[in-house]
Amino acid sequence: MAEITTRDANQTNNDEQDEEDEQVETSDDDKPAPSNAKKSKKQQRRTNHNNNTIQQIAKSDEELAMEIHQQENRPSLRHSRPVKTTSSVSNKKSSSVKAERRKTSYNKELDLSDQLASVVGGNQMPRSEVVKRMWAYFKEHNLLDPHNKQYVNCDETLAKLFGRKRIRAFGMLKDLTKHMSDPDKQ
Repeated sequence: MAEITTRDANQTNNDEQDEEDEQVETSDDDKPAPSNAKKSKKQQRRTNHNNNTIQQIAKSDEELAMEIHQQENRPSLRHSRPVKTTSSVSNKKSSSVKAERRKTSYNKELDLSDQLASVVGGNQMPRSEVVKRMWAYFKEHNLLDPHNKQYVNCDETLAKLFGRKRIRAFGMLKDLTKHMSDPDKQ
């Protein structure tokens, strides 16, 4: 951008100098005034010169833009270390990671109460799946509050489950923990 602004400034300076040259030529009384033919030739040369400089600037601007684009999008000059992987080591790690993930409290299969199982359609599932199915139930039965979508207007089944007629949907897991139990702790 700095180069573009300097070019524009140089162009305006050149235009001002050309205007000053015209004024100097017209103000001299010693020299005879140039004829109309000479004036028209000068004007044609000046317009041709201006057109050529504008085309050169436009081309150079495009070239400059391409150079800047290439500089910004070039790959990093840093060299990263190659990652050493062996197929046997990576397979062992991935299988152990998957086994560890299933043991977390969020992915652990929990026993559900009969009331909750009737709504979500299963006797054992993780918390995340219970929440997904509850949202599906809310949308299927059109239970979201039309004025404030973060609240749910409970039907008879949900009113028995939660103990209220209106609940906050984002806090429903707090109320559902009463209906979930860990099979390992029993």
